[in-house]
Amino acid sequence: MGKILSVTYNYNNLNIAVIGCGNWGKNLSRVLHKLGALYAVCDIDPTKALTYGELYNVPHYNLEQILSMKEIDGVVIATPSTTHYEVGLACLRSNKHVFMEKPLSLTTQHATFLHQLAKQQQRVLMVGHLLQYHPAFNALKKLKKDGVLGNLQYIYSNRCNFGKFRTEENVLWDFAPHDVSMILSLIDDMPQRIFASRANHLMHTSLDTTCIQMSFPGNVKAHVFVSWLHPFKEQKLIAVGSKAMAIFDDCQPLENKLRLCRLPAEWSDGLPHPFPFEGESVLFEVSEPLMNECRQFLDSIQQKTLPLTDGLEGIKVMTVLEAASESMEKDEPVNISSSALAQKVRKHTDLQIEENSALESVI
Repeated sequence: MGKILSVTYNYNNLNIAVIGCGNWGKNLSRVLHKLGALYAVCDIDPTKALTYGELYNVPHYNLEQILSMKEIDGVVIATPSTTHYEVGLACLRSNKHVFMEKPLSLTTQHATFLHQLAKQQQRVLMVGHLLQYHPAFNALKKLKKDGVLGNLQYIYSNRCNFGKFRTEENVLWDFAPHDVSMILSLIDDMPQRIFASRANHLMHTSLDTTCIQMSFPGNVKAHVFVSWLHPFKEQKLIAVGSKAMAIFDDCQPLENKLRLCRLPAEWSDGLPHPFPFEGESVLFEVSEPLMNECRQFLDSIQQKTLPLTDGLEGIKVMTVLEAASESMEKDEPVNISSSALAQKVRKHTDLQIEENSALESVI
C-alpha cells in the first residue's frame, strides 16, 4: 500500500490564527501547531478559546484583536458558514491571508467579491475543499490523466450519514461542496446543465436529502447524492471510463480506499456478460489530507503562489450549488455556461459591499 510519510515540516516564520475552535477548528489547530505555524486561537466561547490556547500553548484573542495584530500573517476561518463572508471580508481588509473552510460563502456574489479583494490585496484566499488533498483522490486523478480509465464517461458520488442536522445550512451546502469540487477537478470543466431534486423526510428546518445531476461537454455525466438521513456512513466516488472504472471509498481501510476495475466482460449476442472481479488496489503514498491542505496554505503564502483550491475554484463550486438550489426551487433543469461564469466574475469586480459592523456578534 505504501508507507506512511513521516516528514517534519517547519513554518515557524509564519504566524497563523485559527478563528473558530469547534468540531473542525480544533483539528486545524492541531495540524497548524504540529507544523509550527499556530500563533493564536479565537472563538466566540471564551472557555473554548482558553482550552485550546492552553492545549497548544498559544494566546487566545477576540476577533477585533486578531484583525489589529500586524504580526499575524494569516487566518484559518472555521466558523459557521453563515459568518464566512463577514469574517473573511474583515480579515482580507486587515491584510491577512485567508484559509476559509467550505463553503467560501453562501452566495457567488459574496464569494466573487472575496476573490477580487484577495487579488487586489495580493493575499492568498484558499477554500477548504479537503478531498482535493487526499492522496487517494490524487492517485485517482493520475489514473485519469495517464489514460488508464480511457475516456471519462460518468461519475457518481454518494456522501451520506445519520449525523448532525444543521440549522444554518441544508445538506446540499453541508455535504455536496466536497463532491462537486472533486468532480469539477476530474472533468476539468464546468457543467452545462444541472437538475437537482430535494427531500425533507423528517420535516426538519433544512433539507436532509438532495441529488444533483450534471451534464458536461462531451456527453460526460455526473451525479451527487447527499443525505443526513442514512443508516450508515458512506463517502464514495466512482469514475467510469471507457477502459476501466475507479472507486474511491474513503470509509474503507487504506488498502481498499482506491480500487481499479478494468471492466471485465465477454460479449455474446451483442451484449456484455460481466464476470465477477473485485478490482485491484491502487498504491499511493499515505499522508494526512488535512496536513497536506494546511501545508498548501502555508506554502502558498511563503512562495506567493495560488493554492489548488483558490477563490476561483470556490466560485466554480458555488456556481454549481447555486444552480442546484435554483433547480430544486423551480423543479426544472438549469443551464450553465463557462462564459456566464466569467461574466459573473467580471460583474462583481468593482462591487462595493459595506463592512459588517457587528462582527463581534458572530465570533
